[in-house]
Amino acid sequence: MISELANGLLVLALIGCLYGITAVIASLKRNSLAWADSARITLLVNFGLVSASFLLLISQILLERNFQKLIYESINPDMPLLIRLVSVTNQSAGAMFVWIWLISLMGLFLGLQNWRGARDKQSWVIGFYLANFLIHLIILILIERPFVRMWLEQTDGVKLAVSQPLGYRLVCPLAGIGNMPDNFCWLSWAQVPLIFLSAALMTVSYAMALTSLFTGQASETDLERSHPFSFLAWLVLVIVILVELMRVYTTQPGNGFWNWSLFQTVLMIPLLLLSALIHSLTVHRSRSLFRHLSITLMVCSYFGVMALLVLKGFPQDNHIGKMWLITSLTAAGIISLGLLVWRQKELSSNEKIESPASREVMVLLGILLMSGLAVICLWGAAGPIVVPKLTGITFSFGVDQHNEAMAGPITAILLIMGSAPFSAWGYSNFLNVAYGVWRPLAGSLLVISLITILGVHYQPAILGLWLVAFGLGATIYGLWRKITATGISKKIGKKDAFKKVIKKNYNRYAGYLIHIGVLLLAISVIGVEMLTKEVQGRLRSGESLRMSQYEIVFLGASSQSLGDGQQVVTAEVEIRENERSVGRVYPKVRYYPDSSHSSTLARSTWFSHGLNVMLADWVPATSESAVLKVYISPLIGWYWLGVAVIFFGAILRIYGMYNARRNKTTYDQDLAGHGVTMEISGKSE
Repeated sequence: MISELANGLLVLALIGCLYGITAVIASLKRNSLAWADSARITLLVNFGLVSASFLLLISQILLERNFQKLIYESINPDMPLLIRLVSVTNQSAGAMFVWIWLISLMGLFLGLQNWRGARDKQSWVIGFYLANFLIHLIILILIERPFVRMWLEQTDGVKLAVSQPLGYRLVCPLAGIGNMPDNFCWLSWAQVPLIFLSAALMTVSYAMALTSLFTGQASETDLERSHPFSFLAWLVLVIVILVELMRVYTTQPGNGFWNWSLFQTVLMIPLLLLSALIHSLTVHRSRSLFRHLSITLMVCSYFGVMALLVLKGFPQDNHIGKMWLITSLTAAGIISLGLLVWRQKELSSNEKIESPASREVMVLLGILLMSGLAVICLWGAAGPIVVPKLTGITFSFGVDQHNEAMAGPITAILLIMGSAPFSAWGYSNFLNVAYGVWRPLAGSLLVISLITILGVHYQPAILGLWLVAFGLGATIYGLWRKITATGISKKIGKKDAFKKVIKKNYNRYAGYLIHIGVLLLAISVIGVEMLTKEVQGRLRSGESLRMSQYEIVFLGASSQSLGDGQQVVTAEVEIRENERSVGRVYPKVRYYPDSSHSSTLARSTWFSHGLNVMLADWVPATSESAVLKVYISPLIGWYWLGVAVIFFGAILRIYGMYNARRNKTTYDQDLAGHGVTMEISGKSE
């Protein structure tokens, strides 16, 4: 009964989408605000319907209703409660359901948006959003079928259906057959719902982009409405990147932070495109430039994050639901490309760039470079798959090829990041830029000299640290110069001047803070990738390894037998710094005595000391001795500082967006209080 009710709620949501699309068409044809509001309310109702269905699915999982196929294949009685809940996302139907719920959640926020002065655009956006939602609902209900149950008939065997077929009885297994992977990692699992959330946010931006492409109109207000959704999508992907860095370093410290796996390569594509989009929207808000470029980046970012969703969220190859999703995305991509070409002239900006040294030129160069990096990542992900199929020639694009191809554009981006704070909007000249740049440039050279004296002699690391030091010095100096000038002109102290500068333009200086955070994070990446030291050795109980100021003491190991012939060996290791104990870690290895297979489970103290201690998996550890591998990364602490600054800047930017929206609402209310009405399509609001 519960399964039928939950499935019925999804069907009602599908009917609601059809009704909402009909209401949108009626509102556009009849120029009616009533039909537009009816379509908007559909988004709110659909969120309630999908949420109720989702809660019923969760209740079925908690009650272990194994007669439901999705639950039977996902869980087993030995799973802890949390693992039981997340295991459903390992199945394509469960992952699609989470994706649908997040789309409905973003639809709720879209329905609550204030569209005063642009009700005609509201109908278009809601219509495209509901059409997208409808396609995914159809795939979930008709293809994935999350609420089908197993029915048994004596001659025909098991049949899958939501309701009871005539002559069949319900199959009620005592336990499910689901099993979590041996290498299950919470950090890896957390990336899936985050990617879904980012894709759902970009679905709203994509609907707004399609509105501009179909109508041939895109005002500053239209693009500004998409900015919060695009920025939050970027922020969520940043969290995914940070989680990936932690996951890779804690489980595979020998590979550093980044090994350019397929997932990591595809992950960089939407992140780079969204970074370019946010900068493009910033220029459009300040100078009304890059309108068509912004819409193009919006569309590309949507398909980039959807490609990531298909890769990470639906890992089962050749699954029919995944194939239908790819087919729908391909069709949407072809239509979007045609619209981008068709509307290029109508959506081009009327403003012109006035100076080659202006800030908009530098931002444009940065946008092109970030887009170029995204193309490199696309080639790195698709080239090894496409080229052999087309030519029959084996093609690879490994870590070294990625690093070499991306080194030049990243260097140029860091140089632009250091120069941009000293250029001006509109008109600027190279002399002013050079006058502002020389101080942070000199300071960065001094910093690099000190780093070299302290013992860093690896040339790529020195070059990378110099670029980061230049970018940090230029950004901080540019902010400090503005604070000083404001303090002198207003005759106030530095603290009050800082507050005044930030309040005057939240978006700009929040961007400065995010840039500073990214550069601080780059220091830790350089340290891990280029300056990590490694030592290993076989130790008896009480013996130790020394590295820098640290002493790693092996205190013994214990063994535990698990099911399926598995054996887990846990070592106890003490970390000493300058003869003082700073903590203990417990690296583990999982052995399979009946085979040669084994796997290492690392436990590290990198959060505080930059250390990662592992048990070697090629020599079985005993209570008497073990082979330890120790990695130390001297600059890992900059990771957390960079993360803190990035999120502080992101919070400041979100507050700036909210403050701007609140001020605009207050302004509209003041106009209404003075008897001024907004005329839209012959009707007053």
